[in-house]
Amino acid sequence: SDFLLVRSSRIKTVMRLLSGSGFDLYTEDTENLTNGMSPIVSPTGRDDDGDEADDFNEDRPMEPTSVPSRPPPASRTSSHSPAATDVQILDPDLTCVGLADDAAETWTLKIVKLVAYPDLIPGVVARKSDDEPYFGTRNRNHSVSESSSSKSPFDSTAPIPFFSFTRTQESSSLTTDVSVLAQLFPAPERHMVICSGELDVADHPVPPSFEDAEDEDEQASPEASSLMKCLQIDLRKYGLDKHGLVNRFSRVLDENGVNHMYSSTFMSANLLVRVVRRPFERDCSLTFSTRLS
Repeated sequence: SDFLLVRSSRIKTVMRLLSGSGFDLYTEDTENLTNGMSPIVSPTGRDDDGDEADDFNEDRPMEPTSVPSRPPPASRTSSHSPAATDVQILDPDLTCVGLADDAAETWTLKIVKLVAYPDLIPGVVARKSDDEPYFGTRNRNHSVSESSSSKSPFDSTAPIPFFSFTRTQESSSLTTDVSVLAQLFPAPERHMVICSGELDVADHPVPPSFEDAEDEDEQASPEASSLMKCLQIDLRKYGLDKHGLVNRFSRVLDENGVNHMYSSTFMSANLLVRVVRRPFERDCSLTFSTRLS
């Protein structure tokens, strides 16, 4: 998901700018959005220190022509075509586990290990850069213009496994390769995670039986497994590789002098789909559970 953070005193201006630029909003009733917030500061008001209230830069007054026009329908239609972009299925089976708040100090270090030192996790095998997908991790100081056949110290670096970490006031969760999770949280430390036994199964994987494959396919259901696959969609051809989808919204606010912060994806959009049966890549029924921003 993508997020835009703006001052509560600017929410009316932000909603008006986005709506005027052609973006569809769930609600334009800013009174509900600002309910319970501090009163909106007058655009021309000054505080006790003499500083101007946060508003448009007087040297850059907003003009109707500064609001970018909405993309033509033809380009929007083509960007939603399934055949218009590249989709890659990541190999590992993913699962999501909850993280116990009382063990936050311990599992925080494990997440740092996952992000910064994946080569220290058993099972995360280094692979050649030629085998990495277009969105594979690489050192950002490494020139992308170098020949793929040339050797570099980054060619044998272990890639960062796909992961999604979410932490709110209510709970925390981590989604990544089930085998990596099993290594990060060995059996004596499973009290730190909330799951349904997926990690125990990963400790002792059972090879599939081809004799029972047909019966397993008939009994499989979306609820039969908590494992997921990740589909990664290449966004580079749409100019969304640098800042993700939120760049379209951010540009409107930036060109109209509204200070804001944003969080977004990088280079790709991720879809998590539930695994129903094998082989996944050839014949698999999927239950989609995702939201596109």
